[in-house]
Amino acid sequence: MDRIGLYPFVVQPYQVDFRQQITLMGLGHYLLESAGIHADQREFGLRDLLKNHKAWFLTRIAIRVDQYPRQYEKIWIETWVKEVGDVFSSRNFHILNEAKEVIGGASSSWAMIDLKTRKPEILRQFLGVEHVMAEKPSLVEGTEKVSPLGPEIAEQRDYRVVYSDLDILRHVNSIRYIQWIMDFFPLALFESKRVSRLDLNYMAETVFGEELEFQKEEREAGKEYLIGINRKGEEKVPVCRGRVLWE
Repeated sequence: MDRIGLYPFVVQPYQVDFRQQITLMGLGHYLLESAGIHADQREFGLRDLLKNHKAWFLTRIAIRVDQYPRQYEKIWIETWVKEVGDVFSSRNFHILNEAKEVIGGASSSWAMIDLKTRKPEILRQFLGVEHVMAEKPSLVEGTEKVSPLGPEIAEQRDYRVVYSDLDILRHVNSIRYIQWIMDFFPLALFESKRVSRLDLNYMAETVFGEELEFQKEEREAGKEYLIGINRKGEEKVPVCRGRVLWE
C-alpha cells in the first residue's frame, strides 16, 4: 500500500461561514478524518488501538491556508507520516483544490497514550517504522512551540466545559479548541481578513465541567495574536496555547 494517502471531500453548507468559505474547524475535521482513514487502512488507527486500551493524542498542529475552498467545492487531503520517534510521531498534510493544486497544508505531532495509565507509549514498539514513514516535501514543515502570553492581555473571558465539547475519550475534542479560539475574534476581522496560519499546542486534557480562562494578547493589531487557555484555580494550569496570523 502507498505510504501517502489521498482522500476526496466535498465542502458542505454546514462547514462554511457567511463568506461561503470553509471554516478552519471544517478544514480541521477533514485533516483529522484523513489522518484517521490513513492510519486505519494501515492498521495503526484508533479502532485498532482501542482494542488494546490505547489511543492517539494530538499534541501540536500547524495549519496554513493560502486559499479557502468554497461551498460545494471538491477538495483533496493528502497525508503521510513524516517521522516516528520514541514518544512522538509527526504527520503532514496538503490541502488541494479540485485540480489537485496545493492551496494549504498542515503539520501535526501525536503521542500514543495508554488509556489506563494515561502515560505515553514507546511508539517503535507498535509501528514498523520502515513501513510507515514517507519522504515528501511539505508546505508546512513541522510544528512550532507557541510562547506564553506576556503581561499585556487585551481580552479575557471564562468558560465551563460542556457535553458538546467532548469526544469519545471524554475529553475536549481537539477541533473544539479551534472553534473556541476563532470565537474569540470580532466579526469585523473576519469581514476584512482571513486566517493564514494557526499554530496550536495542546498541553493538558480538559474534561466536563472544568472552568477555563481564555486570554488574548495582541502582538500586532489585525495581524498576529496569541491565545492562552488555562484551567482556573489557585494554579492556572495551561491547557492550550495558540498563535493566529491574519492577512
